[in-house]
Amino acid sequence: MDTKKATVTITVTDENYFNKALQLKTGIASSVTIYALSKLPTIDNAVLNNNTVTWSGEDLDKFNSLTIYAEDSNNEVYPLYKTENVNDIKSKSAKI
Repeated sequence: MDTKKATVTITVTDENYFNKALQLKTGIASSVTIYALSKLPTIDNAVLNNNTVTWSGEDLDKFNSLTIYAEDSNNEVYPLYKTENVNDIKSKSAKI
């Protein structure tokens, strides 16, 4: 059934567009929903060197737990480090 209406959903993650007037033109009557989403916290990488694992990322204080896994030469995966302490996560390194 053609109702001659459209639904448009837009997700904005660039903070430069937050709290700004946006104009959207559609050829027919439309319902528009715009979501402004902050960037998610990230873990960008982890490196093991001499029994110390280090990691980098953004907004690390927003994580409530961190588990770093390793993969051996047989493609078996096992946990290398785990914490639920936000201060440990923010420290970006741990002895294993």
